[in-house]
Amino acid sequence: MHSQWRHKALCLSFVLLSSGVLAQGDYRAPRTEYGHPDLQGVWTNAANTSLQRSEELGNKRSYTLAEAMELENGARQQEYENSLPLEADREAPEAGGRIGQEADFNFVGTRTTIAQYDGEYRTSLIVKPDNGRWPFVEDYRSKDHWGQHAARGLDSYDGIEGRPSGERCLDRGLLTSIVRRVPYNANYQFVQNENYVVILAELIHDARIIRLDSEYIPGDYNHWHGDSIGHWEGDTLVVETRNFRPEQSSGFIRMTDAMKTTEWFTRVSDDTIQYAYELEDPNIYTETVRVEIPLKLRPAEDRIYEYACHEGNYSQAYILAGARQQDVDASQKGND
Repeated sequence: MHSQWRHKALCLSFVLLSSGVLAQGDYRAPRTEYGHPDLQGVWTNAANTSLQRSEELGNKRSYTLAEAMELENGARQQEYENSLPLEADREAPEAGGRIGQEADFNFVGTRTTIAQYDGEYRTSLIVKPDNGRWPFVEDYRSKDHWGQHAARGLDSYDGIEGRPSGERCLDRGLLTSIVRRVPYNANYQFVQNENYVVILAELIHDARIIRLDSEYIPGDYNHWHGDSIGHWEGDTLVVETRNFRPEQSSGFIRMTDAMKTTEWFTRVSDDTIQYAYELEDPNIYTETVRVEIPLKLRPAEDRIYEYACHEGNYSQAYILAGARQQDVDASQKGND
């Protein structure tokens, strides 16, 4: 039964893949009342494809259909196993072992689909460089906001400025987190009119406003998600962004305030936007990084609800008080 089901799944996926490629070439996106391609709706970038490619895959850009189906079947099996009740008589965790957020991630579900872009099942979302990996400059960790913070002799618990913005529930990274895989709440609502496109991220409730056919303001200050200027090239929305706050650098995407991004949004079917972006930051990367991510339309009845996150922000006083107590304890121990 298993082999028969797998064969049917492979055949069905091949038909869907082939028909999708053919449909995209003739597809014309619906229009807004202003004549622009209509990108409105709630979209998700959830997929079981990592941003950076595994080293053992080398320059292998895509999986075969059989490889992709095997990976998806494995992910579905893992999701099923995660849903099973825990054994009541299971052994206690190993003494001194680290307990993480496994239960949380099991609750939100496993990503089961391999990202499909331009008819390929991608091995990574990064497609440039060819090895699908970050092209970091030497000692890049010391060059962003947090590296410079440490170079000044400051600990991450010396002041509120040392705590990451994500922990403080202020934002969740570069460009409303749409540029990377997030473990949960990977949904984004697009709203547009004649002069603006707004992208609301479910995670940390960020709303990013893209001004169409506008100009950068001379001497402008840095913004949490940069200053975004968009224009239409045929059916593709092109967005160029600069003036980022350097505190947005993170373990997900390293950056400085020299970061510049270019994005492309093209609706290629009723339920798919081909989204691509390029990152330029000579302080961090030796070359331009290009990432390609499919965005899939959520059903019309799906809604984004409020993401109420203030735990880290409200607990800053306790976090820093604990660090000061550790300082006192260490000082007293040194005097003994």
